[in-house]
Amino acid sequence: MTVRLGVAGLGRHGSRDARHLAAGDIAGAELAGVWTRTTSRRDAFAAELKTTGYASVGALARSCDAVVI
Repeated sequence: MTVRLGVAGLGRHGSRDARHLAAGDIAGAELAGVWTRTTSRRDAFAAELKTTGYASVGALARSCDAVVI
């Protein structure tokens, strides 16, 4: 079973967590998407990691099994 994780906040820790998830470094987990307050950062990060950038935390939470904050 694969757990789909979203990452809310792409600061120092959140960006690192998202990169590890996107790279497949965590067995049994995959990156479902990201959210951060800054739209341009969210969109650039989502494109870099080939994932979805969500416009709200609620939308992110509805798309995955759990959210890393």
